[in-house]
Amino acid sequence: MPPLRVLVVGDVNGEVTKLYKRVASVTKKSGNFDMLLVSGSFFSAEGGADANWGQYLRGELKVPIPTYILGPIADAQLPKFKAASRGGDLLENLTYLGQQGVYVMPSGLKLAYLSGTFNPATHALEDQPEPRIGYAKADVESLVGFASRPSYSGVDMLLTARWPAGVCAGATAPGDATAARSNCVGSAAAAAALRPRYHFAAGCSAFYERQPYSNAVVGQPPRPATRFFGVAAVGNAAKERWLYAFNVEPMSAIDPATLLVPPASLTPSPYAIGRPPPPPPAAVQNSFFFGQQGGGGHAGERKRRRVEGGNRAPRPPQPTGPCWFCLGGAEVEKHLVTAIGKTVYVALAKGGLTKDHVLVLPIKHVPSSLALDDETRAEITEYKQALRTYFEKQGKACVMWERNMRSQHLQIQVCPIPQDAAAAAETVFRERGEAMGPSFKWQVLTPGTPLAEMFDGGGDPPYFLVTLPDGTELLHRISSGFPLQFARASLAAPTLLDVPERVDWKACKEDKETETAFAKEFQAAFKTFGPSFKAKAT
Repeated sequence: MPPLRVLVVGDVNGEVTKLYKRVASVTKKSGNFDMLLVSGSFFSAEGGADANWGQYLRGELKVPIPTYILGPIADAQLPKFKAASRGGDLLENLTYLGQQGVYVMPSGLKLAYLSGTFNPATHALEDQPEPRIGYAKADVESLVGFASRPSYSGVDMLLTARWPAGVCAGATAPGDATAARSNCVGSAAAAAALRPRYHFAAGCSAFYERQPYSNAVVGQPPRPATRFFGVAAVGNAAKERWLYAFNVEPMSAIDPATLLVPPASLTPSPYAIGRPPPPPPAAVQNSFFFGQQGGGGHAGERKRRRVEGGNRAPRPPQPTGPCWFCLGGAEVEKHLVTAIGKTVYVALAKGGLTKDHVLVLPIKHVPSSLALDDETRAEITEYKQALRTYFEKQGKACVMWERNMRSQHLQIQVCPIPQDAAAAAETVFRERGEAMGPSFKWQVLTPGTPLAEMFDGGGDPPYFLVTLPDGTELLHRISSGFPLQFARASLAAPTLLDVPERVDWKACKEDKETETAFAKEFQAAFKTFGPSFKAKAT
């Protein structure tokens, strides 16, 4: 896999047009980039953006590159994040990472993040809304706790809204004297514990590239050196550098011996110079994050908040306009349809992981499994069993999943995998979840338990549900930073399908003629297994 090409900016402050005009210029000169990371404030202090922002909201302009942003740092910005309060897509290609956590890209790149600034008035409060302009003590503690796990293997990058306190110690000072006096202790504690390969921060007018510093800690596994960059604000008056471009390979793809080679001009860690160590694991375990019962993590906190406040957190934003999956709609690509029942139909997945990767969908508009009526739920169950039997006859197992996030119409995806890989499926999904960070939790559904019983507040909350080849169902309550391609990235792993190039469905699309041929082939093979065929036969 070639290195990822990454762009990083500091505070955007609502200068969206200026940002993407510069991105277009760099792209024209140097070729396409894989992502844009915003370390700092995307919106202005007043909560707005420039005159073209409305065109993005209306879909007249498209965000040209996958863009990942941190949360608000001013009260006026809070409404902009209301629809994705715990992380999610604000627009197509514009993703709010969340308050804190570790986002694992389909490539395996691990991006840790801490949104917000230090607010002494609210820092120690445990029960706080999301998003919030000041990070909480518990936010920092959860990142430190994640890094304290025996299984922790490092992160590639850390994004923080402000420079970490003391980062300039033992190094050449930045040109902006105020930068050296940065007092963001949460950013420093997260950096000291996570020991990322790269740390990007905003909030100062200077661009600053610190000398790499060592992450050697007695009694702990070796880690690569950290390179810290303070990136200036977009279009700043001092004309300091505000766009940084670099190539990076995920650490998981690099030979450890190469990864640990110390760079030139290495300095000691600034956090080991006159600074206290980060909180020990014991302190973290006593915090609200690790002390919850019945699911733990943010899920436990949210459950407590719902009981006291009576409100469920809003789900991530949904696509607007016509539905692409209501069978009676004009938008449905009917050449992909392979079977039609009374209330359910089956269609080939566009850009599938395999050519027999299919979707099971309700004919009428239903947003998620939680909204199904009994008749449709029963027929979906019949089709799922028919697909299991079909793939078993071919010597294959299958994995099924539903992602109730950024999905207007219920889609249960079904993808076959080699039978000899079936036993590895649970390990792959659990490990990918663990790599997402400390806030990621799985719940195993008891056989026969209705999904609705897992959500005590009703409504249509965001979740991810996967059914493994042995019938085990794993549920994740989505909070923030959940990758849209989580399931595809898991199935593309070497121990399952070993097709890393097919993680992004858009890169796998076939022409209509090929899609039609695949659909007809599957339709002919599956015909005698479908519930509608069996009903006619009896």
